[in-house]
Amino acid sequence: MTQSEIFNALVSFRNGAIRGDKQLDEYFDCILGDVARILDLTPEQVAIVGNQVPEPIPAIVAVEATPALNPADYEITDGYIGSFGLTWETAAEETLHDAVEQAAARNKVTSEAIIGYLLDGKVIAWCDSPNHYYDHGAGRIRRKTAPKAPEKLIKCGCGHSVPRSQVMNASLGSSCPDCYDRMSS
Repeated sequence: MTQSEIFNALVSFRNGAIRGDKQLDEYFDCILGDVARILDLTPEQVAIVGNQVPEPIPAIVAVEATPALNPADYEITDGYIGSFGLTWETAAEETLHDAVEQAAARNKVTSEAIIGYLLDGKVIAWCDSPNHYYDHGAGRIRRKTAPKAPEKLIKCGCGHSVPRSQVMNASLGSSCPDCYDRMSS
């Protein structure tokens, strides 16, 4: 890179990234002046480089698109702890949207951050439970867990098919729990 190209890159950065913040703008102008002196650029070269960049360049920031949440993939609870514990229900679209907004406010982060946490599998508190005064609980949002695959069935020596965890070794071969006594003699 030539000296002019380096200076041009710095000017482009200043015009694109910090335009509008007066204090940063003045500070960066001082830096540009120092860089111009270090690079031994003449005032004419500085003017030429400065004129190559149009004055109002808006800052272009790459923003990752926020993925849309499918309510069928999420469960939500209001935090009430009944006799069977927390009751998780599939979230409705409006409920999920409101819960994400409230979770963002409660946790002092952006909605995009909350969505990221949910996509990572975290459980997020979004409201106080109805009995918060007594149980200090919170309503939570979580991604549904994948259903467990059924355990593979194994055919035993006794002729029955049982889950692998129930197969027993007997003296006459493998057996199911029901046939163990018969197969052990």
